[in-house]
Amino acid sequence: MGKRMTGPRIGSGPRMTAAQPAAPPTVATAATTGDRLPVGVREVALARVSPDPAQPRRTMAAAQLEELAASVATHGLLQPLVVREDGMGADGEMRYVVVAGGRRLAALRLLHERAATEDDRARWSRVVVVINGSEGAARRVVQLVENVQREALSAVEEGRALREIMDVDGLTAAQVAGRIHRSQGYVDERLRVVKYEEVADAVRAGLLTASAGAAVGSLHDDE
Repeated sequence: MGKRMTGPRIGSGPRMTAAQPAAPPTVATAATTGDRLPVGVREVALARVSPDPAQPRRTMAAAQLEELAASVATHGLLQPLVVREDGMGADGEMRYVVVAGGRRLAALRLLHERAATEDDRARWSRVVVVINGSEGAARRVVQLVENVQREALSAVEEGRALREIMDVDGLTAAQVAGRIHRSQGYVDERLRVVKYEEVADAVRAGLLTASAGAAVGSLHDDE
């Protein structure tokens, strides 16, 4: 007669001997969409987020901003803004400054201003962000680096990805070149393509080549 088995059983199935998986980490729920937000990501009032006053790009091409706003209206904000905390406001709520995602913030503000109904206004009154230096921001950089290294991006997309990596991680062009295993000259050229929004838009539309866009981007006067 064999040794008797002991332990909990479920119905007539086998005895459970393996450790059960731990409960998943707590996630937040977005108030406006009901979406589940991963750890390190939070939803805040749009009014509490400001553009970076040190952002060198002071203007955005109107047509390109309209296109981005239309995309966000259709598909939602596909990537959260990366922000840094900027101290408590008079109402006791934390304020934030954008580190990466200034164009997305501008598009969201445009949608909020144009909201035709209270439901639309509520939809665009909040935004999903990750705090710079958090695990969420680190994952965003890893994602951007992987996208650049796959060589599947256009010159404009690549330039914006490189700029975001630099903004989030505080890297120089030389440092980001080492991160993606490219020459600094290559990185500098891609960054010049997206220095001016109008030039980036022309390159994206095929009106200028990437090399021509980089040449225009080397000019110091945005006029």
